[in-house]
Amino acid sequence: TEIYTLSLHDALPIYSPQSTDRWHGPSFEGRFVRVPKDLHHSCGIDRLSLERGITMRVLFVNPGGDASGGAERSLALLVSGLTKRGHEIGVVTLVAGSAADEFRSAGAVVLANGLRHSLGSIRRHGSGVSALIGAGRMISPTIQTAREIRKLARSFGATLIHTNGLRAHVLTPLLTGADPVVWSLRERPPGWMAQFMIRGAARTASAITAPSAFAAQLASGCRRPVYVIANPVESPPSIDVNVARDSLGIGKGRAVVGVVAHLHP
Repeated sequence: TEIYTLSLHDALPIYSPQSTDRWHGPSFEGRFVRVPKDLHHSCGIDRLSLERGITMRVLFVNPGGDASGGAERSLALLVSGLTKRGHEIGVVTLVAGSAADEFRSAGAVVLANGLRHSLGSIRRHGSGVSALIGAGRMISPTIQTAREIRKLARSFGATLIHTNGLRAHVLTPLLTGADPVVWSLRERPPGWMAQFMIRGAARTASAITAPSAFAAQLASGCRRPVYVIANPVESPPSIDVNVARDSLGIGKGRAVVGVVAHLHP
């Protein structure tokens, strides 16, 4: 799994105005590994892996199905980077939707575009009580979903399973029997119950990646290796300001206020 997490860093087409080889995060109880920015350039991690015949078949489990979601867009970039480096990628989405087409275009084999149970009652932004009720309702569907994913992993010949969201992470204790499981822990859910479930499931993961020290801190006491790796971001295109204003119907003399928020609930 350590080779894989280094490969993840090598595969990320990161755009950032700041250098990524400086580590400013606090020291937590868990094991945090900051991958130096120039490591993949100097070592050629995936190139050496390929020369040694070390290629991986990775099965991503993605909860959402909307291609416009941030986690889905980030995963599509990651899939593209890994496939270009010779790794074979399979994807399972819990919810059917347009994201499957994006993953397929990025080079993945879509093994399932939506499963019978989406585990939608497990919500990342619900209250503690609603999360507890939802978790209770999802016990049987969770077991069935994990069984389906294990079957798909075996048919794909997966080297490991990589989960990409809360509803996929909570499946980890039921998936770790045959394959190692790696997480992309993209955020810290605000509810105490959701955090409790994440901490419990994290103890059975083989490794955890997070885009920030803030997110990684949630799993810092779970005695699992935690790697802070920035999310992949596409380089923004150069856009003429006047053309952009015209496309939005905004006059040249009008003030513009930008709002950054979730793309969808």
